Amino acid sequence: DAAPPVNNSGVHRNPAAAPAAPSPADSASQAAALPDADRFEGFRLQRKLGQGAFGEVFQAIDLAQNRVVALKVVNAQLVRNPKDIQRFLREAETGQSLNHPNVLKIYSAGESRGSYYLAMEFIPGKEVSELIKAYGRLDVGYVLRLAIQLASGLQHAYEQGIVHRDIKPENVMVLQHPQHGAVAKLVDFGLAKCFTDEDGGGLTEQGEGMGTLAYMPPEQLDNALNADQRSDIYSLGATIYHMLSGQRPFSEKTTRSFIKKILQSPPPSLYSLNPQVPQELDEIIQRAMAKSPDDRYQTPQEMQDDLLALFRRLAAEHASRSGGG
Repeated sequence: DAAPPVNNSGVHRNPAAAPAAPSPADSASQAAALPDADRFEGFRLQRKLGQGAFGEVFQAIDLAQNRVVALKVVNAQLVRNPKDIQRFLREAETGQSLNHPNVLKIYSAGESRGSYYLAMEFIPGKEVSELIKAYGRLDVGYVLRLAIQLASGLQHAYEQGIVHRDIKPENVMVLQHPQHGAVAKLVDFGLAKCFTDEDGGGLTEQGEGMGTLAYMPPEQLDNALNADQRSDIYSLGATIYHMLSGQRPFSEKTTRSFIKKILQSPPPSLYSLNPQVPQELDEIIQRAMAKSPDDRYQTPQEMQDDLLALFRRLAAEHASRSGGG
């Protein structure tokens, strides 16, 4: 499998490198090329960044703060009645309470000309899904560093009583920080719950498809409202599995067979797919992805502790080999 270049420490050289964040002044000229650049009061749209089940995402200038933001414009089908709108605004407010270096910051939520939006931190990074697509399986040391960060961000959310419900490679951004190296950020906190029906159905039923199913724990398949922090731990484990192996934990042609695998079968051993994965890391991911929530790590901190212990052991072994050579 192709992999990003690695340096002597076994960690990738800048696989998530991206252009520096543009300043409002530098990129103001881009707005002229975008139709309805001023359709959101207080913001000037600059360029479209992407589109997903929740809606479109634009790079925009927050005119009051004079800063570049990511503006997520919610799909109109998801806010069709007052109850939907109230829930969106409530969950967005909850998301704003998260303040952690490994969680994408939500600045504000609002409405303009009938469209609802979230203004979020803009980072010039890449989704983990893009890195996997470009490189296949990723370097073990690199993934381990990101996994420790993501578990830390998830622990912060757990302490605030917030469950993500939709952790997957598309919802993890990685940017290259000049001092700290690769930095991972969880995105879209609160949005999955926001658009989950009162009976537990939601976006997955409406066609998110097997891309999301691949990272979903058994209890969440039955009812999205069953999700708690242990469900997020499973999804984080499944995301790390994909990063290390270059493939999803489960891959089936039909939804029925997909669900059967998730409910009944363990994923293939990581070591069998990537011999560079230490047995201890394989065991950490297996525990995170246990079928029963009671058999998983009970808090993200527990998972992070094991990841950190492994990282330190591997670093000590590397230093010992280097010193002995």
